[in-house]
Amino acid sequence: MTLAVDQITDEAGTGAVSLYLAQTLKATLILDGNTPSVTASLNHSSLGDNGDGDYTNNYTNSFSDALYGMVGSVFDSVATQFWPYDLKTARTVALCRIGALSKPVSSAWAAADADQVDQAVWGDLA
Repeated sequence: MTLAVDQITDEAGTGAVSLYLAQTLKATLILDGNTPSVTASLNHSSLGDNGDGDYTNNYTNSFSDALYGMVGSVFDSVATQFWPYDLKTARTVALCRIGALSKPVSSAWAAADADQVDQAVWGDLA
């Protein structure tokens, strides 16, 4: 079965439902952090490689402000975690730096390339 519509409206027929307007994903990125290269994406124009485990995701369509939400994950053969790099560099409406951290046994957390880095972003587009 296929559902084909141009717009989903509220019960009163007066406007689009809020989920349709603001709460759906507006950008996704799946990348191979070792290369680095993009495996799959939505609203992604280019990828910047800023060093080990440090990437810049440039959006095709900008957000209306830099207050969009973001989550991510990292998959690798060693213990890793995703982190928004904007802890050091502020995200903008057009891009966001993301990263991967690794903590081998008996070592400190450090930025490191990962087999796969995923990012999902939601918010209002400009």
